[in-house]
This record gives sequence, structure tokens and C-alpha cells, in this order.
Amino acid sequence: EKLLVLNGCAIYLTRFNSEEPLLLEFIQVRYEVFQTAETTHYEPEPDSDDTHPDTRFLLVIDETQGVPKVVGGRRMLFHEPDSDFVLYAERNAHMAMQEMLPHLKTDKLRYVELGSFCLLEEYRGSGIASALYQVTFDYLKSRQVDFIVSQSVPSNVDRLHWAAEKNGAKQVILRFDVLT
Repeated sequence: EKLLVLNGCAIYLTRFNSEEPLLLEFIQVRYEVFQTAETTHYEPEPDSDDTHPDTRFLLVIDETQGVPKVVGGRRMLFHEPDSDFVLYAERNAHMAMQEMLPHLKTDKLRYVELGSFCLLEEYRGSGIASALYQVTFDYLKSRQVDFIVSQSVPSNVDRLHWAAEKNGAKQVILRFDVLT
């Protein structure tokens, strides 16, 4: 589903499909971007979170070249009420969300883990990043998400805070240096 077009790039919402070449291209772009960044937990192949039925992707696709080219995007892992799906952040922290947020009945809430936002360097500074944040929060509002979990790379924390505040979102950021 095409959600927005800006500067020749379209942002699409999709879920995992092993036959979808653009989604597989995104997984490669994500791997390449984060091999040179501040995190290395992404692999060049889809992982179990990518293929989970409650996972959604926002893909940024350059449509100006005649052949669509994936230039960025993000993964969103959704926890639905009464689901036993354990988010990557929970596994990585070795702590259930209920332990992290004991004041909430997290098993009865809908929440999302925002995967790291990635965009090829040559597309940064073009307004696409801001558009992707806007599309992300618009989609989360439509899904009636109760709260957000994020493991932003340190260089993106301030931008995520800004985008969350701009869009009126409640936010939780897991900082493993604080948890350990």
C-alpha cells in the first residue's frame, strides 16, 4: 500500500512475503546501513521477527530510475493484547515488558517496537526522513498503539524524541547502558 510520495520516493506499508523482491532488498539495505553504523544486530537474511505475522514494514522506494530501488525503511513489531509475542527488545534485555513497566498491564495493551530507521546516505537531508517519521506515527495512530518501544541508535535518539513529541506519542526508549 503506497502511503506517501516525496521527491520521487514513495513510502509503502507491507508485511513479510518471501516472494517480494523489494522487501528482500530492504533487508539487504538495512544490513548494509547498520554494518557501518552503531548497531550490528541485523542480518542479511530475514529473521524470525521479520517473518512474524504481526510485523509490518515501511519501505522507502526511489521510483525515479524506471526500476524501483529500495533506499530505506523500518520494521515495526506489534504486540497485540493477550499475545505471547516477545519483542526483540525484551529478548535483548533479558527482561519481559511487564518487568520493565510494572505499573502497566502490558499483556492487555497494543504496543510496537520500532526497528531502527535506515536510509541510504545519498537520500538523507532530502526530507524523506521526516516524511518517514510522519508516516510512521500516522500509521501507529491508526493502529491505536498504547505505547512505543525503541532501541534507537544513539545518533537517532534526539530525532525520535522530536518526532514523538511532534506527533503526541507516548514513548519508551530502552537504553541498555541504563538497564545494565
